[in-house]
Parts: sequence; C-alpha cells; structure tokens
Amino acid sequence: MKPYAGTVAAVVLLLLSTAGGVPPRGRFVEAVGENQLDKLIDEIIYEQGQELIKKGKDKIRLPDFHKKFEKHIVGSLELEAEVHLENGWFKNTTTLYRIGDVEEKDAPDGSMTFRATFGLRTAVIGHEDFNWKFWMLQGSGDMDAECKDNAVTVQFTIAYDEQHNCKVNLDVAQITRLGSFRVSFEPDGFVNKLKGKLFTCALNVFASRIKDTVNAHLEDALRAALKKVDICGMLPF
Repeated sequence: MKPYAGTVAAVVLLLLSTAGGVPPRGRFVEAVGENQLDKLIDEIIYEQGQELIKKGKDKIRLPDFHKKFEKHIVGSLELEAEVHLENGWFKNTTTLYRIGDVEEKDAPDGSMTFRATFGLRTAVIGHEDFNWKFWMLQGSGDMDAECKDNAVTVQFTIAYDEQHNCKVNLDVAQITRLGSFRVSFEPDGFVNKLKGKLFTCALNVFASRIKDTVNAHLEDALRAALKKVDICGMLPF
C-alpha cells in the first residue's frame, strides 16, 4: 500500500460525510456510543411515563367541544347538525415507543441537539356526556373512540454556560401526527351510523385542540424526566 493511500482514504471519507454520503457522528455518540444514546432516550421516555402516572395524567382531561354544521341543500333548504362533547379525556400517553435511532446535531458553540420520533400506541378518547342533533333527530349519552397511526417528536439540547456548566433543555415534545378518529355505535342502523359520522367529523375537526392539550402535559412530564436522568454526568468532556 502506498504511503499516501491512508491520507487519500481519509480525504474521501471526509468529502463523503460533508456531501451526505456518510453521516458524521456527533460528539455524544463518539463519546458514549449509539447504543448508549438509544438506551438513554428510552430511559427518559420511561421516566416520562412514570411522571404522568404519578400525577394521574395518564388519562388527560380535555376541554369541552361544541360544533354546529350547516349544509345548504337546495333553495332555502338547509340541513343543520350540532355536536356537544363534554367531560372528555385522552389516554394511553404512557405508551410511547422509539422509532429508529436518535439524531444528533452539534453546533459550533459546543451544544448538542438530539431529536427522536416515537410511536404512540392506539390513543383512546372518550366523553362522558355528549349531545347531538340532526334535523329532527337528537340524542345524548357517552362515547369513546380509537385513534391509530400516531407519532410524537421529542427534541432536547445539551449546552454549556460561560462557566462550562452543563444544562439540558427541552426544545420540543409534541404530537406531530394524530391519525383519524373513527367512531361507531351499536347496534348497526341508520341513526347510529349517522351519529358515528357526526362524531367522527367533529373529533377530527377538534384534533388540533386535542393535540395542544395533550402536548402541554407531555412537555411537563418530559421536563421532569430530563431532571431525573443524569445526562450531563455521562459526558467525558
């Protein structure tokens, strides 16, 4: 092997990494290894779940929702529908599981940012009181619905102050994908099919408000979890 072959290979690897061919390894991964980083994130998510359970937030209360639908048919004829959902809850927030490896991005100032995506096993939403009205039909009761294909994104940053004290800050903890809700009522029949369509439509309309409510609790629990896990103590620098 020629004496300069090793140098050429190193230059090629550097060019590939900067061009996106070989992703550069972050400082944290270089120090502790990829497996250890994945285990660390899993530990944080475990502590997050324990925090939600301890505070009774594994079943999160939702605000009341009210929606009126109007559909112009022909001439002056309009069909109207109303949906009122009260005393609602969202559960299964403690069922996060990591999807893939954790991404690390290092900044020139020495800070390190970590981002991971998690699945959320079937979310369940329910309301203890609902009222509905469609034209001349109306009714009330309670209901629950399932929501699959969900995703949560978590991002946090390790940074150093002027005295080189290590700090961990939560940047993002939010539901980035909430699959469509599907509501059905038994027994099968015209009225129950109509109710199912009304409430499915209403819940999907309210999806952004549901996410906002749940995200606030996820963030609080993850901040508490980050304090319990000694991330800075793992760093050799």
